[in-house]
Amino acid sequence: MNILVSCNDNYGMPLMVMLTSFLSMNPCSDKEKHTIYMLETSLSDDMNEKIETCIQGFSACYVRVHLAGNPFASAKTKPYISKETYYRLLAAEYIPTELERILWLDADIIVRKDIRRFYESSFDGNLGIACGYGPAMQKLMYDNACSLKLQCPEMYFNAGVILLNLTEWRNKIMKEKILQVVDSSKAKTYQFDDQDMINLLLDGNIRIEDYRKYNCMIHSITSAADLEYAKEHAAIVHFPGGAKPWKFNDIHFADEWLNWYKECFGEAAKVRRVSYFRMKSLYDRL
Repeated sequence: MNILVSCNDNYGMPLMVMLTSFLSMNPCSDKEKHTIYMLETSLSDDMNEKIETCIQGFSACYVRVHLAGNPFASAKTKPYISKETYYRLLAAEYIPTELERILWLDADIIVRKDIRRFYESSFDGNLGIACGYGPAMQKLMYDNACSLKLQCPEMYFNAGVILLNLTEWRNKIMKEKILQVVDSSKAKTYQFDDQDMINLLLDGNIRIEDYRKYNCMIHSITSAADLEYAKEHAAIVHFPGGAKPWKFNDIHFADEWLNWYKECFGEAAKVRRVSYFRMKSLYDRL
């Protein structure tokens, strides 16, 4: 499998945890090795070496792709969104032309099962395959998609897990179109920043898969039944927004993330973690 990632030094740690989970649950075979492509502009050599060592420990291949200049210097960021998340928009330009598909994975993810079936899914002529949202977030995302004037607002997807059809992307998405979408003058129209941008680029050309299996976002788990289903079936669990397992101790699947941290680094996580729901309840009162 070809995997696309991007990070700076601040996200190097969770990225290594994510890759440890992916490579452990999807081991390389004698016939095929996974290749991890890292798009970056500011990754230090020290952090790059740590990530490379982590990957090579699983007999996977690592390719560091340094982007010249700072292509998204003016792009809007947040405490949990860095400019590196925009780099996937340039995948077709920087990834070898012989590659037909590549799977983007956010750093705030754990992979719990074999995902080859998802990776080998048919594009059916679409530019990509991704996952939508569960009932808890559907209306918000649909309304946001309508405000963006998407042709297919019901197909608005989360950008944390995207299987990209590089062949079709090269044919249909010109760099000029990408730069138009990323234009800083439009920043205020984007509620979800890079995710809104990639939804605009892939509008009407995306196939939607079951979020419960391939992008189980923790805020989509709103009942005991949801949690039971996720524990049994979720191949990919995602910690989007501010609820990160290295910060909070009472979010779903935080215990599994900690186990993968220990698997990656050989010791328990030495991070101070607090109650997410207590902080959220205090915030909601403001």
